[in-house]
Amino acid sequence: MAERILSGLGLGSRAYFRSPAYFYLLAALESLGRQSLWAPRIFQAILGSLTAALAGRFAFRLTNKRWVMILAGLIVACFWLSIYFDGELLITSSATFLNLLALYLLTFKAGQGRGWLIVSSLVCGLAIVFRPNFLLFSAAVFIWWIARRQYRNALILLVFTALPVLPVTARNLLVARDFVLVASQDGINFWIGNSPAADGRTVALPLFRRELDGEFLSRMKDDPWFREDVWLVSNYLVEKELGHPVKEGEVSSFWIGQTIRSMLKHPGAACALMLKKCYFLIDKTTVSNDRDEDYHRERIPILRQLGWFHLGLIMPLALLGIMLGLRERRSRYLVIFVFSYGFSIALFFVISRYRMKMFPELAIFAALALSRLSDYARGGKWKLLVAGIIMAGIFGWLSNAHLGKWNDRPIKSSMRYNLGLAMLEKGRYAEAVPVLEDTIAIKPNYPEAQLALANAYTLSGKPEESRSYYQRALFYAPDFAEAHYNFGLTLLRLNEPEAAYDHLLEAHTLKPELFPKPEAVLESLMRKP
Repeated sequence: MAERILSGLGLGSRAYFRSPAYFYLLAALESLGRQSLWAPRIFQAILGSLTAALAGRFAFRLTNKRWVMILAGLIVACFWLSIYFDGELLITSSATFLNLLALYLLTFKAGQGRGWLIVSSLVCGLAIVFRPNFLLFSAAVFIWWIARRQYRNALILLVFTALPVLPVTARNLLVARDFVLVASQDGINFWIGNSPAADGRTVALPLFRRELDGEFLSRMKDDPWFREDVWLVSNYLVEKELGHPVKEGEVSSFWIGQTIRSMLKHPGAACALMLKKCYFLIDKTTVSNDRDEDYHRERIPILRQLGWFHLGLIMPLALLGIMLGLRERRSRYLVIFVFSYGFSIALFFVISRYRMKMFPELAIFAALALSRLSDYARGGKWKLLVAGIIMAGIFGWLSNAHLGKWNDRPIKSSMRYNLGLAMLEKGRYAEAVPVLEDTIAIKPNYPEAQLALANAYTLSGKPEESRSYYQRALFYAPDFAEAHYNFGLTLLRLNEPEAAYDHLLEAHTLKPELFPKPEAVLESLMRKP
């Protein structure tokens, strides 16, 4: 997306599917760094360090204790996922910093005059543009101020939070003639997180990309979101249901409506799933929708060394800190943020890059809990100290007990599949083979991975070894047009023209818009030197 922006192509004429903020930030950083990936990674490393420093400053302002400041900062700085996400080209580092900065300004600056409240509100608006989940926290603060009759503050918050958001909304209205506040992904994400088949963590689509019509794929192939399976599948199914091309807002509304009707039809299951996702918020397990993060942790030395410092150690203290901070006035916005932002995650599905955006606040609460326990010990309040330790023990058991069942096979196989595809795109065919073999060892009934492994063998000069993997891909997905086409090309290399013709014809029959007739393929190959 950043490369499209830099080349002048922009992000298309539809409403934004995902928030555009990080794409433009990445484009700006790549432009400054002459399209080097070092520039955004260095920027994010600096931003991650500032996040740790700001968390420490936040804790100091709450307690006036330097050791608490150092502890909160170190928790953020030394948590292995903090370092991991600073190196990923994802919105996580930017959104995490903006969330914490907005919260800090609201807590300590908003009461120091109208100017600071305006600045705080503008940062809140910027946080919403980067990650629309923050809107729920801003709404909670707005309602809180209205309830406390702080009408002027509420009005300033509303107006100046809206200012950074309005250009994005206006662009969606003017360019796409579609009312989408920031991005439209909330609809399909709501369905993924709450459909009858949802488990609260796995991103499972209602359809595979290979099952989409060739006409639809051909029509959409130039769209900037074409590589997003989530976008492609969600649009395809709504078009098919409604019988006409659809806009992003329409797609989002459709999936929200479908999900709510399903939840109302099975309220018991919906409530049970929501409780399960609330538990996943405090569970120590790290889960991504497209990464096996444990795989990366074991292969990067600094992450491996810091791996012992996991969420199961931090979360119990954070929960105790939240419980102890409920009555404290200065912790008010921290508490509102954790509950509102946590709820915004549980509304969809709980994965680590979503949960990471509230990690600095959890680190602050963990440091506050230790501060309070220290105060109890020094003040001889032994009953409170024992009660606090017991509660931390209960929270520790909950966080480390793995009470919610979850199948990690799709994540582990998907990450290796994506890694194998990246190697194929880079021309590293032989290196892709063992990665893709690991993929199908984890999940044999994965036709895309079987096809990718077959392609890797063919491209690395071993077409005969690819045969069985093409056959397995077609066994699991008989209508997989791309597998038929690639198998046909490989059979031509193996001097089996009759079998090749059959597979090329099947590919054309399934998706004539994407795959030419066998005669055209043969003629094209004959022209090549």
